[in-house]
Amino acid sequence: MELALIVLLALLLGVALFALWRQSRRLEEVSERLDEFRALAFLPDRVQALARVVEAADLGSLHERLDRFGEGLSRVEDLAAALPETGTVSGTRLQSVRARTLRFLRDEGYHSVRILSEDSELEADPAEVRVQALRRGTVVRGRVVVAGDEVAEIRLDPHYAAFP
Repeated sequence: MELALIVLLALLLGVALFALWRQSRRLEEVSERLDEFRALAFLPDRVQALARVVEAADLGSLHERLDRFGEGLSRVEDLAAALPETGTVSGTRLQSVRARTLRFLRDEGYHSVRILSEDSELEADPAEVRVQALRRGTVVRGRVVVAGDEVAEIRLDPHYAAFP
């Protein structure tokens, strides 16, 4: 009987030692995985340094430069629309109508403007220009009438189906 108890205790002790060994192996694996994240210990310092750099940046100056760039671009577009191109008179009218239509729609808040009219339709005076553009995520289609050197009329409607 005593021998059976000693064997049973030895067996339990062996099982306990095996369980401890197994648990220590798992802890070592977890420790190795956590070692890969040690580089993240410096992350708060790096984030604070980045925040200081962003705070020190003069975003107002950058905004002013972008505004001046936009104004300069508008002036160049105005000059391109106003100056006659070497060539025929119809080419000048064509470019003028295109430039005025694009600039007018851009100034009104439209983007991704596409002129759908044929070139021959743009040579008339007044020219009725068929356009498609985006405004606030909505596709807008319609017509812009250019009389002389001015945009005389604009008829644009959102292009979406009405829900029943």
